[in-house]
Amino acid sequence: MNIGLWISQSLLALLFTSIGIMKLVMPINKLSENMKWVETFPANGVRTIGALEILLGLLILLPRFLKILPNSTISFASYGIIVIMLGAIYTHFKRQEYSFITMNVLLLLLAVFVVFAGKKLQLF
Repeated sequence: MNIGLWISQSLLALLFTSIGIMKLVMPINKLSENMKWVETFPANGVRTIGALEILLGLLILLPRFLKILPNSTISFASYGIIVIMLGAIYTHFKRQEYSFITMNVLLLLLAVFVVFAGKKLQLF
């Protein structure tokens, strides 16, 4: 299970950090070509979501390497990802963008796995 936890954390870190960077640095009109929901959010809101995704992506993996409060930090990051994914699911459902919900649910389940696997292994 420990290997599965590492793989899950690494996937979440990679996805959230890269997508967060994209939301933080790309022009809003370019983002809205692939992410239609961006059109209905204020630019500062999209940038804030991007910054939070980068932060959570780093916090879900780096504390284990740096040995700086790994238990509480990884747990906090996992719960943060769960909250962001719930918001994404709500937004896509409200906008009737059902095809995007599948990926959000998968990422949500991956974060839930990190929470429960970490608790079961008594890592956090």
